[in-house]
Amino acid sequence: FKYIDSNYMVHTPALMLTAMDNTLRLNIPVAIGVGNNFIKNTFIVSTAVEARYYLHKFIDYFSQLRLYFYYGYARMSYAKIISSAQAEGVDPNSKAIYKDQTSIGLDLRAYFNFPTDKGVSIEPYIRVLYSQALDTVENLNGTLNKYKGENFNITPYGFDYTSLSFDETGTEKLSGGYIASVPGIPNPQGRVPISGIYRIGIALPLGLRASKNYSLNFKLAELQD
Repeated sequence: FKYIDSNYMVHTPALMLTAMDNTLRLNIPVAIGVGNNFIKNTFIVSTAVEARYYLHKFIDYFSQLRLYFYYGYARMSYAKIISSAQAEGVDPNSKAIYKDQTSIGLDLRAYFNFPTDKGVSIEPYIRVLYSQALDTVENLNGTLNKYKGENFNITPYGFDYTSLSFDETGTEKLSGGYIASVPGIPNPQGRVPISGIYRIGIALPLGLRASKNYSLNFKLAELQD
């Protein structure tokens, strides 16, 4: 639970499951952002479902598979903002004045383990990531406008209710595994931000692990598209 102030708060329940003699593990967190007062009727939800399947009991050298599914949806209501700006005839509690944004992503990782007779294991893995901003929909009392999205990482924790926007500076990262986050998109005066964005990343890290009286663990190699 994260309390911002009387206008916005975030809850994050999580469900964890195991099956198949603990070789299959699931982690399902759901972040839920709820707006009140200034942004009444605002609702934001996101998840980063993680599934791990451990194969080392059945297949030599192929230790595990991981699949991450990212989804984010935001309905941002701004009826009260318009009403407070002295717009005549606008119901501050209207549910027909809002902006919807959606993002989706998949992250697949395959881990390998090659032990040697020197007490050192070679542990490479392959990571493939795809993220995309889906279409944005705006509703102004029944008038719908649809255009390309501009954010592929919709999360309640990245929401700024004072501007009804999400962090686009790159601080909300989908990094890790040597795939860098996308840098902030420039928006010079008079220019529209880049929309319809997506990214595809491929990483090939290599790990070394010693099993003697000392430990060595570092990673190298990177490839991103």
